[in-house]
Amino acid sequence: FPNRISPDLAYCVGLILGDGSLTGDTSNRIGNWGLTVYFDNLQHMRHYDELIKKEFEMVTIHYPPIRNCYSSKVHSKPLHWFFRTYFDMHNGFKCDKISVPQVILNTPDLDLKVAFLQGLFDSDGTVTERSGVSYSTTSEVMAKQVQELLVRMDFDCYIYKWVKNERVLPLFSVRLRGKQSLLKFARDVDFRHPLKA
Repeated sequence: FPNRISPDLAYCVGLILGDGSLTGDTSNRIGNWGLTVYFDNLQHMRHYDELIKKEFEMVTIHYPPIRNCYSSKVHSKPLHWFFRTYFDMHNGFKCDKISVPQVILNTPDLDLKVAFLQGLFDSDGTVTERSGVSYSTTSEVMAKQVQELLVRMDFDCYIYKWVKNERVLPLFSVRLRGKQSLLKFARDVDFRHPLKA
């Protein structure tokens, strides 16, 4: 395992919290200790694969894509344990339970926070000509923590809550406000995702 948290590892943590999953207890009991991250872009997936190989000396495996959805997977009980233990990740169904890991939230290292935010925005973030840049999650805690990180970096942002219907979880979007915040995001955070960048 890495002996320190690098920006690349912090980035991977953001990606996993956004579009990844750790197999749940039922799968764990039968020996399945998978870590999977899903991608909409092959080049982006290859970037993640390279980071996992660099940080952990592990090789990811891939399954045939389904409707332009690519998956990158590692089967490893120690790696599963590592992310659950050091980054407070939930296994199984986790979308409304996620939060910024305390080790990221409390670090004085701005580069780690920026890399983590890149991972989140590359996975669950959006950039459009009309509405600008936003990050969306069903976890209210995560939305508030992301807003807190951005505000500490002098971004002007707000949280917009959207409920499609009562049968689904509400969505919390952290949205940047104003042209200056968008320009600052492009300069100070930006995306690694090739299409979003």
